[in-house]
Amino acid sequence: MMFISEKKKFSEKIAYLISLLTTPPLLSTLIISYLIIWYPELFYPISRRFALIISIIFLFVIPSFPILVKVYWGDFDFFISDRKKRGVYFRVTSVSYTSGAIISWAFESYILMIYHITFLILIFIISLLNHITKVSLHVSTAMCAITFVSSIIRGINPLLYLIVLLIIWARMKIKAHTFPQIIIGLIVGYFSPELSIHVLDFVEKLLLT
Repeated sequence: MMFISEKKKFSEKIAYLISLLTTPPLLSTLIISYLIIWYPELFYPISRRFALIISIIFLFVIPSFPILVKVYWGDFDFFISDRKKRGVYFRVTSVSYTSGAIISWAFESYILMIYHITFLILIFIISLLNHITKVSLHVSTAMCAITFVSSIIRGINPLLYLIVLLIIWARMKIKAHTFPQIIIGLIVGYFSPELSIHVLDFVEKLLLT
C-alpha cells in the first residue's frame, strides 16, 4: 500500500511539473518560436530575432506578469484554480494579444498578426465560457497553437500532438479540470485558428465595402 501511495505521489509531481512547463503564456510562445526558427521566411519582412522579441513580449512576458504578481501577494495560485479569479488574466492577455497583433500588422508580418488574433479570439471565447465552467486554458492553448502551426506548414511533427495528450493527462491527474472541461478546451482550441481567418475575412470585406 505504501508503494502504491508513493507511486501516486510521484505521478502527481510529474503531472504538476508538466502543468508548470506548459502554462499557456509559455507554451504559446514556444510553439510560435518553433515556427519562427525553422520557417523565418513566413514572417518576412521582419527578421527572425524581431519576430521572437514580439512573441516573447506579447505572448509570454505581459500575460505572465499579473499571474506572478498575484501569486507573490497570495491572491491566487500559479494556475489560477479559482474560476472567478480568471478575469484579471483574461483582461491582460486580451490587451497584450491586441497590441501584439497591431505591432505585427504595422511591420507587415501578417502570420504573426494572425497568430495573436487567434489567441485573442481563443481567450475571448474562454472568458465567455468561464461564466459557466472552467475550460482548460492549458489544453485549449496547446491545441490552438499546434493546429495553427500545422495549418501554416501543411503538416507537423506528430510529437507535438503528444504534448496535448501529456497536458490532458497532467491536468486530469492533479484534478485541475473535469473531462468535459478538457473536451471543451480541445474543441475551442482546434477551431480558433479557422475562426480567426473567417473574422479577418469578414473585417476585410467590411472595410472594402
